[in-house]
Amino acid sequence: MIGTLAGLLTACLVGCLLAVWLHVAAVAGLGFCAATCFAVRYARREALLGIVVSIPVVFGVAEVLAQLATAPAGPNHDRLMPVLEGTLLALAGTAPWLFVGTFAGVAIAMCRGLPRCIRQLRSDLSGRRPSRRPPARNWAGRLARLTDGPLAQFPRQPEGHPLWHGFDLFYSAEPEFGQPA
Repeated sequence: MIGTLAGLLTACLVGCLLAVWLHVAAVAGLGFCAATCFAVRYARREALLGIVVSIPVVFGVAEVLAQLATAPAGPNHDRLMPVLEGTLLALAGTAPWLFVGTFAGVAIAMCRGLPRCIRQLRSDLSGRRPSRRPPARNWAGRLARLTDGPLAQFPRQPEGHPLWHGFDLFYSAEPEFGQPA
């Protein structure tokens, strides 16, 4: 996983440096999208969850490093503001690319087995052993267990409310038009 993240950071850093030098934000976005797709595609299946979660953070670190490398030289306190401004403006300019790249990375990871990694994490956190078979898709059985369990104490039919008659749209207590009251 560390090698994949290092490769992702390197590719994002190169893309961000090129974008700063060429003044074209799309270069950083395209580099991010390509690096994300390659990282998720060639990572081990056990590391998919960590890779998918780390993708935006790695790009943020690469952008800050690129802004630090290209900031004008000067005293340290004068260098902070241009780096912050450049980073925020670059992130704003590449936001659509970040969304598309992250979405593509998650989609590829879902096809490669991300749900299994999430189930494994849940079972590790709860202390249970993971099952080898996929979960059952028996919705009728689940509904029956739900209605027999904690919801069984509630009545099946709603109880009548004293003001319920006031909400009936077809109830008319007033006399017809032209009839004496």
